[in-house]
Amino acid sequence: MMDPLTDENLDFLGDSPEEGPAPEELQAAKEVIISFLKAIKNFGFYPENHPTCQDSITTAASRLDTFLENHDKLRLDVEMDRLLFRGEVVQHGETDEGALGLLLFRDGIQWLEFRKGLTIEEISGFISIVNKYREASEDTEGDLVTALWEADFPYLKYKAIDVYWEAEPLIDLSALTVREKEDRDIDLNKEEPQQEILLPPKESALWKLTAEEMRGLRQMIHEEERRDTLQDVLDMLLIVLNDQRNEEDLAVFLEFLQDEFQYTLAQREFLFALELLTTLHESRQAYKAKRPWALPSLAKFFLSISSPQVLGALSQTWPSLDMLDAEQMKLLRQVLLLLPAESMLALGPMLLQLRSSGARRVFMEIITVQAKRDLRPLKRLLRRPEVFMVQRLVNILGHLKGKEPAQLLLKMVGHNSERVRDSALRFLVARNLGPKVLEKLFPLIDDTSDSIRQVMFEYLGRRRSELAEDLLLDYIQQGQFRQKDQEQVLACYRALGRCGSSRSVPFLREVLMSRGWMPGFGRSIHRYGAAISLMELGNEEAKEILQRASRSLSLRIRRAYRKAVEAGK
Repeated sequence: MMDPLTDENLDFLGDSPEEGPAPEELQAAKEVIISFLKAIKNFGFYPENHPTCQDSITTAASRLDTFLENHDKLRLDVEMDRLLFRGEVVQHGETDEGALGLLLFRDGIQWLEFRKGLTIEEISGFISIVNKYREASEDTEGDLVTALWEADFPYLKYKAIDVYWEAEPLIDLSALTVREKEDRDIDLNKEEPQQEILLPPKESALWKLTAEEMRGLRQMIHEEERRDTLQDVLDMLLIVLNDQRNEEDLAVFLEFLQDEFQYTLAQREFLFALELLTTLHESRQAYKAKRPWALPSLAKFFLSISSPQVLGALSQTWPSLDMLDAEQMKLLRQVLLLLPAESMLALGPMLLQLRSSGARRVFMEIITVQAKRDLRPLKRLLRRPEVFMVQRLVNILGHLKGKEPAQLLLKMVGHNSERVRDSALRFLVARNLGPKVLEKLFPLIDDTSDSIRQVMFEYLGRRRSELAEDLLLDYIQQGQFRQKDQEQVLACYRALGRCGSSRSVPFLREVLMSRGWMPGFGRSIHRYGAAISLMELGNEEAKEILQRASRSLSLRIRRAYRKAVEAGK
C-alpha cells in the first residue's frame, strides 16, 4: 500500500492541459456575447424588420466575423447562470441585457458553438428563436432545442443533455368516431328526410376504455387541474414574498416555503417545485438591487432546502423514483440543478438506493454539474465509508479537469478499497502525468490487486521515459519483489524494455549472459526476463546480445532466448 498522501506533497500537479484564453481573446468573446444580448433585447421591444433590430443584427454579425477571422469557432459552455469561454466567464445572469446562460441551461443546452461560415441570416434566425423562447409559456409551442433542431443551422452547433426525453404519443381518437351513411348532395330549398346515424349497441366494446386508457385519462385530468391553479399559487406566493419588510417576517415565510418544497418532492410534484425555485431565483436577483438585507435569508433558505433532511423527502418515493417517466425525470433534473452545490451531500448517498441505471445516471450527471461549481461537498463525500458511493464519485471526479480533481484522484489511489484504487488509477494514467506523480504511483506495482499492477505496468511501458527506466532498474536490482511470483518479475522486465534505452543494455546483458549474477530468487526467470526486455528494447546493441545468446554454449542462456522468442510470437 502506498504512503499516505497529503496536500503539502501534491503541489507538483499541474493545471488542466487546456489553457485559458488570452486577455484579448476573452475581451473579443465578451464583445460578441454583448452584441448578441443587445440584439435579443431589441427583438423583444421591436418588430424584427425594425431598423433598430436590423442594426443590432449587423453589429452582432460583424463582431462575430471579427472573432472568427482569428479562430475557427467560438464555443460557449453553458452553466446555470453564466456562459464560459474556455473556462472564463463571458456572460453572467446578472447582466442588464438578459440571462442568455440561464435560458440555454433551462432548456438543457450544455454548449453552443458558432463556426466560421455563419451567415447574417442564420444569426438573425438564431436571435429570433432565442427571443421567441426567452419567456416560455403554456401558449408557446415546442422549445428552444426543438426550434434549433428544426432550423438546422449548418454553422451553429450545440449539445443538449436530455437523453431521457421522448416525444409524447399522440392520442388516437379515430376509434371513437361513429359510422355515418354515405354523404348525399343537399338541396337547401328542399326538406331532406332526417338521416339515421348508426350507433353501436351499448354493450359494444367501442364504448369501453382499457385500464391503460383510464389511467391516461385520469393523469390528463389531474395535470389540467394542476395547470389551472399552479400559476395562481405562484403569483400569490410572489406577492407575499415581496410584501415582507423585515428579516423576521421573511424568515417565517421562507420556513413555510421550505415545508411546501419538501412536501412537493414527497408527492412528486416536480413541476410546482421547479416553478417555485425559478420564481425564488428571479426574486433573489431583484432583491440584490432593492432589498439587499434579504439576501442572507434567501441564501440560508437555499442551503436548507438542499440539506439531506429536506431532499430526503425523495426517499419516500422509493422505489417509484426508479420508475419515473422521461418527463418527470427531466423535471426532477431541472429542480435539482437549481439547488446549490451543497445538495451533493444529500444526492450522493441516494446513489446507494437507486436501482435504475437511468435514474442513477441522471443523479451522477447532476452531481458532476454541481462539482464543477464547487468541489468542496464532493471532497467531504469522498471521506464517507460507503465504498459503492465513493467509487461512483471517483468516476465523476475522473471527468473533471484541473489541478484539484487530479489531487483528489491521487489521494484516492491510497484508498482501502481495491475498486476505488483501481478506478482512481485508471483516470490518473489517462492524464498527462508529471514525473513526481509517476514517482508517487510507482509503488502500486506491488499492490495486492492483479488489476492495479497490470494498469501500472502498462502505463510504465507506454512510452520511452528515463524516469520510468530508472525506477524499474532500481527496483529489479534491489530484488525487493513483494509479489513473489514469476509474472511480476516478467512484467517488470517487459515494462523496462518498452520504456528503457541503451542505458539499460549493460544491466540486461549481465543478467542474460553472466553465470554469477543472482538478484534474489529464480535465476532462470531473470534470464528469461532479460531476454524479453532486450527484444522489447529492439536497438542494435540489444539485437547483438540476443544473437550471441542464441549461439551460446550455455544451455540455460539458449533456453532463455528461445522462450523469449516464443513469447514474442
